Amino acid sequence: MNRTVLIAVTSAALAVAAGQDEVVPTEPQWWKGNTHTHTLWSDGLSAPETVVDWYRAHDYDFLVLSDHNHMQTEERWFTVDDGRLQPEDVDELKSIFGDRAVETRDWNGQPQMRLQTLTELQLRFARPGEFLLIPGEEITCNYRRKTESGFHDHPIHVNAINLATTIPPRGGDSPADLMNAIVRDVNEHAATHQRSVLSHVNHPIENAALSVQDIASLTGDRFFEIHNGLRSCPSQAEGDDPSIEDWWDEANTIRCEEPARPLLYGIASDDAHRIDGEPEVQAGRAWIVVRSPSLDAASLIEAMRKGDYYASTGVDLEDIQVTREAYTVDVQEREGVKHRVKFFGLRQGETEVQILMEGARDPAVYTWRGDEVWVRAKVITDRPHLNPQHADEVERAWTQPFRRPAASTDGSEEPGSAMPVEGSDGD
Repeated sequence: MNRTVLIAVTSAALAVAAGQDEVVPTEPQWWKGNTHTHTLWSDGLSAPETVVDWYRAHDYDFLVLSDHNHMQTEERWFTVDDGRLQPEDVDELKSIFGDRAVETRDWNGQPQMRLQTLTELQLRFARPGEFLLIPGEEITCNYRRKTESGFHDHPIHVNAINLATTIPPRGGDSPADLMNAIVRDVNEHAATHQRSVLSHVNHPIENAALSVQDIASLTGDRFFEIHNGLRSCPSQAEGDDPSIEDWWDEANTIRCEEPARPLLYGIASDDAHRIDGEPEVQAGRAWIVVRSPSLDAASLIEAMRKGDYYASTGVDLEDIQVTREAYTVDVQEREGVKHRVKFFGLRQGETEVQILMEGARDPAVYTWRGDEVWVRAKVITDRPHLNPQHADEVERAWTQPFRRPAASTDGSEEPGSAMPVEGSDGD
């Protein structure tokens, strides 16, 4: 991916430093980010400043701290020596960030450390046009299902991005009802606070919480995780089980039975619970890259709603273009790395998704034949993943499914159809 910083972005940082109004870049560029991240504020194993510092140092442009049913807003003290935070961890934080930046106390004979709030983290790490911290939450609910062997809890987790306040968990009459009720709560929050908010359903295959029919019923937003970095949430097929990509295609096939339904878009995240150490929960396994004219939450969300982003586990793209003539994917070449691009799609009158075209040509260009219901692309390389979720994993990337853009009444291409916009399905 071209990581060249635009002159306008540099000017923005200088203007802010000088106390002037921010200069907003006007030309779109690619921004790399992770929308699903945990810290000591919930079940994460790392202090929030350690987490944010790692992502910024590893060339991420934006980050969402999505702790379970919690935002990093109030004063909270964390017990030292509880298993997740040891005295040596506190000493390391002081050595990295300074003694004054790490507040500790003795509480009834028990040492404690105060967790950094989102505001403090933003003041320390955020830089206009360089690094953005977006407030978020993983709204975490359990659907209790009764079986012959007793009651079983199935986790329904939905990430909400760019919240103003925490959204409490709730109940529902079925997994699909609970999932869609959470999304409705997010949309109501957006309307109440008059801000751009996006939700995505997390790791739907985990613990058999949801079915592909449930995902197909998603209403009010269109995003779900097609790759989650936790080893307990494999994206690859195991045995005869379908992969999450199979679910993605099947869910969109079901939704196309109603032509007005928007296609579902895919998110990749690492769902990090610690920065290093135990490989089950490490950071840096998967992310999204969004094309937007500026690095702010509203612009990023607007671009994602258009599908102007891709999911990746290591592949960088130079460009994605969807016009009435063709669907084009331009992969950034890496010396010694080979790749293939596969275009998947559903044709009219058929019920099975097919590989419509594949090859190693760059850019890869799929020319519309005219009978496609929708088409998406996947890039597969021969380069091993540097931080694999499973054995033999190679680096991949996924673009979003699109219908062929409509022509205008005079037969010419509609303005802006290089990245067509579909219906919102109520979001």
